Amino acid sequence: MCALIIMNRYNYMRSIIFYSWILMWFNSCCFAVSKVTITDAQKKQDSLWSVWKNPTKSDTDRLKAIDKFIWDGYLFTEPDSAFYFAIMQSDFAVKQQQLKYQSNALNIKGLSHMVRTNYDSALAYYNQALKLNKQIDDKYAVTSILNNISNVELSKGNYTKVLEYVYQSLKINEGLHNNYGMAANYNNIGNIYDELGDLKTAFSFYKRALKLAELTKDKRIIKDIQNNIGNSYSELGNYTNSIQYYKKALSISYELNDVQGISGTLLNLGGDYLELKKYDSAVYFLNQSLPLMQELDDMDGVASVYSNLAAVYKAQLDYDKATDYAKHALVLAQEQESNLVIRDVSHILYQIYKETNNNKDALEMLELYNVTNDSIINDYNQKALLRSQLQYDFDKKAESIRKENALKDLKLSRRAYTIAVLLIIALLSYVIYFLKIRNNKLQASKNAIELEHKLLGSQMNTHFTFNAINSIQEYILNNQNEEAHYYLSEFAKLMRMVLSHNRKKTIAISDEVELLEKYILLEEQRIKDKINFKIINSNQVDLDNVKIPSMIIQPLIENSIWHGLKNKEGAKNIELIFTRFKDTFLKIEVVDNGIGQSKQVDKTIHISHSSAIVKERIKLLYTKEPEFDYFELKNNIIQTGVTAILIIPLINEFE
Repeated sequence: MCALIIMNRYNYMRSIIFYSWILMWFNSCCFAVSKVTITDAQKKQDSLWSVWKNPTKSDTDRLKAIDKFIWDGYLFTEPDSAFYFAIMQSDFAVKQQQLKYQSNALNIKGLSHMVRTNYDSALAYYNQALKLNKQIDDKYAVTSILNNISNVELSKGNYTKVLEYVYQSLKINEGLHNNYGMAANYNNIGNIYDELGDLKTAFSFYKRALKLAELTKDKRIIKDIQNNIGNSYSELGNYTNSIQYYKKALSISYELNDVQGISGTLLNLGGDYLELKKYDSAVYFLNQSLPLMQELDDMDGVASVYSNLAAVYKAQLDYDKATDYAKHALVLAQEQESNLVIRDVSHILYQIYKETNNNKDALEMLELYNVTNDSIINDYNQKALLRSQLQYDFDKKAESIRKENALKDLKLSRRAYTIAVLLIIALLSYVIYFLKIRNNKLQASKNAIELEHKLLGSQMNTHFTFNAINSIQEYILNNQNEEAHYYLSEFAKLMRMVLSHNRKKTIAISDEVELLEKYILLEEQRIKDKINFKIINSNQVDLDNVKIPSMIIQPLIENSIWHGLKNKEGAKNIELIFTRFKDTFLKIEVVDNGIGQSKQVDKTIHISHSSAIVKERIKLLYTKEPEFDYFELKNNIIQTGVTAILIIPLINEFE
């Protein structure tokens, strides 16, 4: 019974190799086979044809359309029509000097001949396509054509040439780091060794192929390799593992609507369940496979199904059904010249006739079995010699690859040394750059300190101090001791706050507001009038936790009082507004209702001096110049007065 299962594997090995290699070329050209209804497929074909026939479309779009039109609609179902359309594609590509699509057309011509088993014609077109792809240096297409050529050589039985072309493709794919291409190459090498009966070597290549294929996540090639691994396990008699891999492959085949893959895997499952003597399961899978084989017009496959069903019913002693299926299988196998099926079916019929005492027919089947089996044994012995030659060639190629890898390693070590030197240079450059940046920061800090000293002198200037002392003196001379004491006490508190705040880089907004309130209280005493001071938090800035540079608002309040409000009649108002600006900035506005900039006689002397210091101090907070104006003084539009605007980074930007 084991011989029967081996027949199934070998019968399907050629078709598996052929279709997997064709699909590899197909995928490398970025075409995908999708599960669609007949209506959807026809609509898609009509759409592609309309693009091809539309002269307003670009040449490339038209050539892409006809290329996909042939692949999706005709190449594997109507190879004669595919060849006809390829001629149209080729003529247009030559006229437009599109070498890539000339090559595609030649490849399609080759495939159409390959499908029809016209191997010499297929080989001629493939070689022309290969020459063009080398001319345009399309390495991916070169690897695919090499695989197609190896497929022709396999069909002709030239195993040494097959391996030669596959290794040429593999070498290019390794250079491209093309996991998909390498997976297909290893899968094909495994197929060759499987066909020659070297299961151990075949299995090792399948495993390497599957590991690479899983990296690509391409379900079609993963399915093909899983099916081949299932074949290897089955041929080794490990049916538990073979069935596991077959079912994985079958699931993907259904997902991809791959009828060829579905029919072949169902046949393989039927054969394995037959070996396990699970006859109901065997019949179930074989009967599912049969109509698909007939739909594909795959007579080898139909013969294999009949042969397996004959074996099932023979094992169940149902001689009538077994004889009927065996005779059908024998006729088809003889038409297809399939020696493996002929041998196994003749042996089944011999056993049936012998057990039913039909000695004449039994003797005839025994003679057919012996003749066919001798032919297979001779073929196997010839392949054994060929395996030895292939192993020798493989060892030579493996040694060549090892030497090439050693040379690559040497080049890589030299490259690594060069990279290390460059990294050291880059590191030294970074250190120098870092030290330079650090020096710039130190210089900036020094400038900030100098500016703070300037600001300190401008914030509580001599004019304010002397005026405050004069006011205290006036209270004393007028015997207003309580007022003098209160004013002096508040002045002392303010001076302590100023000195305390100036020792800090940043302070909470609420602390700065407290200082400003005390400052304005004293200024009211100096100008002998009430100042209405109002805090506005426009979008809920956290005044207790958000910090600002210390003493940065006071000069602007002083400008508002002494150059805007002092000489104004009526109510004197100052609004201090805080707003979050563009998420990462804080906008501070000081708005007064004073006489405005145009009426300030001494504004150039006073406002410009304090404003310049504030602006320079803010500038130090930015690592690069912002896109907006971070300091601005402007007259109010609706009412009289001036608005001073500061925009500073939030604390995490500069602390």
